[in-house]
Amino acid sequence: MNHTPNYQLSQWVKSDQVKMEGFNADNAKLAAVLVSMMKFELIKTVVLPASAATMAVDVSDINWAQWRYIILEMKLKTNGDQTHNRRCRHAVSSDFGNCDKRRDESRG
Repeated sequence: MNHTPNYQLSQWVKSDQVKMEGFNADNAKLAAVLVSMMKFELIKTVVLPASAATMAVDVSDINWAQWRYIILEMKLKTNGDQTHNRRCRHAVSSDFGNCDKRRDESRG
């Protein structure tokens, strides 16, 4: 029996005897990979003073090689204490410095 190079999943040939254990082992490997890909972790929190009119966040302390995607979530309060949540999703390999409105989720 052959196996895939990255995850060692079974690749049967016509002459192989297919066994349930092979399917179960492959399913366990796939499930482990899927769980690891869905990992979410808070990597930075920044609280700005209420008087701040602009925002600059230093992210040089983050090892971007550890992440495939980032979700930037901002909770913005207006002068009337109304809160607006802004969420931006970006692949780490792309320009994540700009949250364009087409990719944002805004809830008021």
